[in-house]
Formats: sequence, C-alpha cells, structure tokens
Amino acid sequence: MTTKHRLAGLLCGLALLAPVVGCKGGSSTKSLTESSAKRMLAAKFIAENKDDYRLNFYAVSEAIRVPTSEDYAEGTYRVNDPRLAVGRLIKAGYITQSRKDFTVPNVSGNYRVELTWPKEVSSIALRNAIYTFSLSMGPTDSTVSGKYTLDSWVNSGQETMSANGPLIGSVGQDGTVQLAYVTQYGSRINEAYKFTSSGQGVNLTGNQPFLNGIPTMTLTGSGAGGTISVPSFTYVFSDKFKPVAPPNANQIVAGKIVVDEVSNLLLVTETIAQANFTWHVTFNDAAKALTGQTTASGAGQMTFGKQPDGNWVLAEYHI
Repeated sequence: MTTKHRLAGLLCGLALLAPVVGCKGGSSTKSLTESSAKRMLAAKFIAENKDDYRLNFYAVSEAIRVPTSEDYAEGTYRVNDPRLAVGRLIKAGYITQSRKDFTVPNVSGNYRVELTWPKEVSSIALRNAIYTFSLSMGPTDSTVSGKYTLDSWVNSGQETMSANGPLIGSVGQDGTVQLAYVTQYGSRINEAYKFTSSGQGVNLTGNQPFLNGIPTMTLTGSGAGGTISVPSFTYVFSDKFKPVAPPNANQIVAGKIVVDEVSNLLLVTETIAQANFTWHVTFNDAAKALTGQTTASGAGQMTFGKQPDGNWVLAEYHI
C-alpha cells in the first residue's frame, strides 16, 4: 500500500474543516472523460455530504470569551488578528456588543519613600534606601505604566544596591494596584499595593521587594487623584450565527464546494487513472464577515479504478 493510499484511509475517518478526501464508492461510468469525472466528483460530494466548506472560528470565540475595555467594532487591527473579525461580525449582526462602564482610582503621580534600618538589624549593614515611583494612566484605561528607582546605602555611607526599570500593571475597582517591577535582566517581580488618596495626596502601601529587613513600605506623593471611567465591553454570538452541531461546534458552514474544471486525466495503468481538478466556494454572509473574503478556491487530485465489469469508479480524491 502506498503512502498516499494509507493517508487516504486515515483521512476517511476524520471530521475535517472541508471535505479533504473521499472514499471508495459512488457512481460509475463506462467512458471516463474529464466531463464524466467532474460529474462523478460533484455527485460524490453531495452523496457523502462533503460539499460543505467549513471555517473554524475558535480564535474569535477566545477573543470574546471575557469582557474587555476594547471596542472591537472601532479598533484597528492587523489582517490576521481575530479582533478584526469580531468587528466585522458585530457590524454584520453575528455578534452582539454591550457596554457597561466602571470606575477605578486614578493612581497617576510621583511617589517616594525613604526606609531606615533599625540598629537591631544593623548586621545586614544597610542604613537606608529610597524608592521612587512615577506612574501614569490613560484617560479611559485601568492599566498603569511608569518607572521605579531604588538607591540604598550601607552604614559607612557608601551607596550599595541600586536598581531602576519599568513598572507595568493595572488598577482594580477596590483600589488594589497590581504592579510588576521589570528588572535589568528582563524578569518581573509582581507585587500588590493598596492605593489611598486625599485631594492630590496619594499613597501606595505594599511589599518592599528588593531588600531584607523591612518587608513593607508606604510610598507617598502627589497626583491628579479622582477616578477614571473605564469602558467594559461584552461580546456574545447572536442567534443569527449558526455553528455546526457538536463535536464541531467551533465551525460554521461557509458555503458549498463547486467543482470547476477537471484536467490532466491520464491512465496510470490499464485499471487506474488520475486527474487534477479545481474548485471554489462562494462564501455566505457569515463567512464573509468572519474572513473578510468573498470566496475560497483550490485544487485537488482524484484517482479512478476500473472494475471487472469495465466501469470506472471514483476511488479517492484529495483537496
């Protein structure tokens, strides 16, 4: 058995996104021509219910699985970004978008704290250290970005450990600020801080990540204060969107496969013949919205066998 025949036997048992292979059986003909080969292939597609061309929308499902602050209907994305497909599906009525805003504290500001080590832990030789944070937030976003610095000195007055780098994170509705210190080596140290404010006075209280002996710290400073309104968008497929029944529920039928031309019909042996064919699919509205395309096309190969009664049958096909 050749590799091709083994592959065909394997594919015959699988559920595929499109009818990739057909198996033995179907109509037959005494006179095998390119026209009769085309009719046999088209008939086999229909008889085996493999003329449906399917598209997978799993990436779109993942993109809308949880609420987001992004308005996918208005965003600008790269061609293969599933969020671009979400936007098209919204505009075509296949996904429903809803919005509910929430507020978070505005933690933008400049912060500082000076830590002093007590004498009872002077064996670690540290005398004092200064942290600074500079944080900013966008006008409609709960994410935080900025930078940190750390400078520390030993009892002799000589400067010892220093560090600086980006700070990235987000703010929760309860005022918890999740921050990641990005080190010079690219690693991240994640810490949580509680934010409080009074007027333009701002405070962050949480873990002190780099030095031993003082586990927590409160940084104080000044900032804009107030709150930021953050949009929250939820996306769900509408009743208009019709997935295939399980176990292929992450697929839709995009249209019907149409055989265009059969060419290069040649005898391999007296009882085996092969031919090439081309095909196309005209996408339905849901597929157009999902892909941003109107058609799909391709080429394939089919193999015929001659029976003892002299009739030719379509043995297998590959797309």
